[in-house]
Amino acid sequence: MLNPLRIRSILFSIISDMNANVHNFVCSPGKDFSRLRKCSFNDVLLFLLALENHSLSKELNQYFFSSNRSAPSSSAFIQQRAKLNTHALTFLFDSFNRKIPFRKTFKGLHLIACDGTDINLPADRHDSVNLVRYKKNSRIPGYWQMHLNACYDLLEKRYLDAVIQPRPSFSESAALCTMVQRCPLDGDVLYVADRGFPSYNLMAHIACGGQFFLFRVSSPFCDNSFLKHAGLPLSGEYDRDLSLCITRSHKNKYRKHPETFRCLARRKAFDFIPPDDRDTIFPLALRAVCVTLGNETPEYLVTNLPKDRFPVEDIKELYRMRWGIETSFRSLKYSLSLNCLHSVKRSFIIQEIYAKMVMYNWASLTAASAEHRLPSVKKGASKDYMIPFSEAALIVHRLIFTRITNRCILEQLLAKKIPIRPGRSFPRNVRSQFARSLNNRG
Repeated sequence: MLNPLRIRSILFSIISDMNANVHNFVCSPGKDFSRLRKCSFNDVLLFLLALENHSLSKELNQYFFSSNRSAPSSSAFIQQRAKLNTHALTFLFDSFNRKIPFRKTFKGLHLIACDGTDINLPADRHDSVNLVRYKKNSRIPGYWQMHLNACYDLLEKRYLDAVIQPRPSFSESAALCTMVQRCPLDGDVLYVADRGFPSYNLMAHIACGGQFFLFRVSSPFCDNSFLKHAGLPLSGEYDRDLSLCITRSHKNKYRKHPETFRCLARRKAFDFIPPDDRDTIFPLALRAVCVTLGNETPEYLVTNLPKDRFPVEDIKELYRMRWGIETSFRSLKYSLSLNCLHSVKRSFIIQEIYAKMVMYNWASLTAASAEHRLPSVKKGASKDYMIPFSEAALIVHRLIFTRITNRCILEQLLAKKIPIRPGRSFPRNVRSQFARSLNNRG
């Protein structure tokens, strides 16, 4: 298990290597960051990682005063960060993941949860791409959002990949297809996702890649449900095999057997059958599983996991674990202040999103290094413990400015341990969301 200072050293060495090859990460190679200025390439990257929920001026003073340097003006910093190309922060995110491999598995599977969250953007009337329009006439045309689609390792508690899309035209299924095709993990992978993701195209991509999926789908009694004509029981838990045949032909011999044949429209995305191909039939083997939750609510799942290795109880537990990505979004937005952006410019906002995911992975690795030293739970003991993510986030933010000993870090984190209380649930507090103002911050 890596210690906190070793994790910090790995991240800082990546930034140093990027500085040595700065021409790969700037808009104008040979010109940008070629002169000595107050805010260097290293400073820009570390400052983006260190951003919290204060005004830009206060953030600059905090960062530069910590190293006994005078802070540049907000305008000077904005000019410096504008020199970074779109590849810089994504390279930092991917390189940090490659340097510290994902090793934890469940029955030989990497457990990857897939979900999305909306990022509220400051208003920009020149931005029509991210504008979500109001349905009724209004003085304000609408609101602006991006949609962050992420893959999150449930066992490592780290972000693996991300695709950022405009909220008005987002497609979670297409985003996950992209992330599946560029997945860097070795070995078998299980993708766990909620109802916004399942599609025949996505399932075919995962199955043809030799990987596995576990998706929640709508009730068979809903219109356009994935399981509508599958001939499943009307009530009770079940685990049934389904053998589907995907085709673009709409011949009567196929349409009369919807329990077996699924006839796709010409415009429906399915990469394994060309739009004009009416002859190809693509087989897709699935399991339809219905499980009952604690409040007696049935949930419908589809998977291609083998029955002999993954019985229904495992399926239920694997889907329950998916909630880890939901809590990670909460930590990303509030513990790491992703809900407090520091620019209106959309390319700068994407920089901040990737910087927050790097910080999340850094904090999660640091927390894991402390949890590894917690005493194991004895048989019959009533409580297990964990390190709060918010405490780890405070530690890694401090590590940007100063070097603290491993002993001090671990002692502080272990002193903040809290008991794990499984089975707790609370009603979701739904409330209106808005972008935090760029001004009027302390």
